[in-house]
Amino acid sequence: MQTIMEVLFKESEDVPENLLLIILSALGPNKENVNSAARRLAMNVIEHCAGKLEPGIKQFLISSMSGDKKFLNSEINYHGVLYDVYRCAPQILSGVVPYLTGELLSDQLDIRLKAVGLVGDLFTLPGSTISDSFQPVFLEFLKRMTDRVVEVRMSVLEHVKIFLLANPSRVEAPQIISALSDRLSDYDENLRKQVVCVVCDVACHALSSIPVETIKLVAERLCDKSLRPEKNKVNAMDVP
Repeated sequence: MQTIMEVLFKESEDVPENLLLIILSALGPNKENVNSAARRLAMNVIEHCAGKLEPGIKQFLISSMSGDKKFLNSEINYHGVLYDVYRCAPQILSGVVPYLTGELLSDQLDIRLKAVGLVGDLFTLPGSTISDSFQPVFLEFLKRMTDRVVEVRMSVLEHVKIFLLANPSRVEAPQIISALSDRLSDYDENLRKQVVCVVCDVACHALSSIPVETIKLVAERLCDKSLRPEKNKVNAMDVP
């Protein structure tokens, strides 16, 4: 089946939209009614026919992310498509970067939160590396650690913890540690606690990956007002 589809795509002047949508409908993690064999088949076809399928996939993603009515009623989860295409043919997605960055900056919380979850999942894929074309997305993802909504900041923390524990020596690690250090003075008590937990977990895994300055900042959290009697928790922004 894979061979037949690859030959069909390679010999066609234009990729039939209905056939492309069938391929894309098999993509995405945890999809109901789609077996893993169909998903693997779709990813293999995309990987081997990336050049031919790139224009159609890019058009689908950009149209979906910009709210184009053409795919408005489509049952295909474009985040699921983006996730699997990133795994099998990430070069296709270079033109989608500005739109993904835009979702991270969206004024709508649900869009921003879903984008943070997707980007975090992409960057924590086993063995994945962040290409130059995706650096703007990575930088904006890190900036979401200062998002005005605590839920978004927490989501970033969960993903950077996985990122660092998987490979604490990655080239992006210093940027992440720096961003974590800044959040040690976050106004939200639970988030400060979570940052301390993340830094400690990473330090236990690879102590040399945490700078001395960051360890000192974590030690200072012993004086955090959230650890004092309940009456002293008022005005939590005033951390020492």
